[in-house]
Amino acid sequence: MRLARRRVRYPGGVRLPGRRGQARWGYHHATVAAEIDQRRPRPDEPGRDRGGIDHPGDHPRRGADRAARRSLGRTSGRRAARLRWRGARWSSGHRGRVREVTSPASSGNGRPAFEWVESYPLTNTLRLPASAERLLRLNDLSEATLATPVVADWLADAATRVVAGGSNVVFATPAIAQAVSVAADDWTASAAGDGRIDLSVEAGKGLDALVRETTARGWFGIEALAEIPGTVGAAPMQNVGAYGTEISDVTRWVETWDRRERRIRRFDPDACDFSYRSSRFKREAGRWLILRVGLRLSTQAPADWPPVDYPGVEEAVDRWSRRTGREREAISPAEYAEVITAIRRAKLPDWREGWPGSAGSFFHNPIVSEHVAERLALRWPGMPRFPVVGGVKIPAGWLIETVGMKGYRDGPMAVSARHALVLEHHGGATGPEFLQFAESVRHRVAEVTGIELAIEPECVTRR
Repeated sequence: MRLARRRVRYPGGVRLPGRRGQARWGYHHATVAAEIDQRRPRPDEPGRDRGGIDHPGDHPRRGADRAARRSLGRTSGRRAARLRWRGARWSSGHRGRVREVTSPASSGNGRPAFEWVESYPLTNTLRLPASAERLLRLNDLSEATLATPVVADWLADAATRVVAGGSNVVFATPAIAQAVSVAADDWTASAAGDGRIDLSVEAGKGLDALVRETTARGWFGIEALAEIPGTVGAAPMQNVGAYGTEISDVTRWVETWDRRERRIRRFDPDACDFSYRSSRFKREAGRWLILRVGLRLSTQAPADWPPVDYPGVEEAVDRWSRRTGREREAISPAEYAEVITAIRRAKLPDWREGWPGSAGSFFHNPIVSEHVAERLALRWPGMPRFPVVGGVKIPAGWLIETVGMKGYRDGPMAVSARHALVLEHHGGATGPEFLQFAESVRHRVAEVTGIELAIEPECVTRR
């Protein structure tokens, strides 16, 4: 494979110290060693606490890593660069091409603090074709990194779109010009007294992965959010929730980069202005880049444990109780998370891989006035409804099923036959075609019931 030379410089154009060859290539010695270091056991392997707390543990490759570093220390700078570019997981031909690394500083996890990627395929659970022409990937979230002129300028540009796991987005355009993603995914935990556990989680951490890692420790608070795709950083944006739990219930603070004022700002829950599937970060889209989220969990079960108020949950917990021979109050957070996982997988396509693609719940559950709810109940006496602040919530999935759209298919696009709130992509559709299909579902519901459904995922319609 032919490799182009990469210029490696400090932010602002300052060269690395040393002889000419070292100034040009010396940084790659460190990055090759860092790449090798990444092949140590991952946080979910023995010897390391998945919360980011190191334990002695056995690392059988540690001696091999040291030998590799000594070998690299004797390798010519140009050879080290060649090795690095061959071994990097973001090298040519996979997940885009890294054209230049402009931050020789380490993020503390063996990666450069930030890096640029061109022609980056944008992952999305709908499996719609999309890519970013140029993407800034942040591996370090320190103020020093974010305030670096080239980074701060990129973030301040209104054309820069924040991308994450792609679980709540419809790419109606196949390419966006410029983007930024947060790859930093560490988290730490500390005891706060009275059984409380305070977490600080970097925005790139997968939400489902965090649920698994915290419930495995017996911590209560986010077990009902199991099997929800996306990142922790995206969760406060739309106040992610399921089965009676919302991320706002356990949020202590949200730390952001103010793209307009170019500084870090931290918001307490009241300042986040959380509401049903929304927050100030969603309403003020384009201004905030979420960096970290502070959560408060507990080692003690809540008074209503286990929560079984939602359809299907009580039956599933009872089945668990009969199978294990234990009282349902004895179910652990991890076991409850598995119960929720089974329920969601029975309703929804696998968001990790394969077809069909979906964005989960595609429409918001509408909240209507009591008068409208009563009028609808006269026509459909069995209509489910839930009193909430501001009115009555009616399940959008029930409305779609009631108007005869459940299981409806138009070419590669369909309303799920398992859960009417889910729209599926079976491969071959474009973003505009998928949005047109969603609009046909909205139109049918409005025509029959008079209720206008609102699309939940973000729709990206411009480059």
